[in-house]
Amino acid sequence: ERENVLPWLVKGLKMKAPGERVRGAAIIEGWRRNAGKDLTEPRLRKLTKFIRVNSLVPLLLADEKGYYIAKNEKDVERFISSMQAQIESHEQVIKALKLQLYEKLTNTVPAKAAEELH
Repeated sequence: ERENVLPWLVKGLKMKAPGERVRGAAIIEGWRRNAGKDLTEPRLRKLTKFIRVNSLVPLLLADEKGYYIAKNEKDVERFISSMQAQIESHEQVIKALKLQLYEKLTNTVPAKAAEELH
């Protein structure tokens, strides 16, 4: 499927002016109309990650209003900061789950691991 939707998505995103947003729902509906196939939100996120990692659409960002190409350095810095905060949040969840698993398997809570969570 990536062979079909990826070029279509890259072309469409590159046609947008910097700062012009396109909502994920609009992309999904456009693909449905264009190809007659479904595209899910998780699949769209995977595709946009692939696009970013492979620099297919330079400075492709996203926020609550949709996907867009950065207008300036501040846009990129804000996006990176947001991603970093998400990473830190995921790391906290991982630590908590490891501690919970350890507690479940051993019926104990190691003091050092518990301290790291706070």
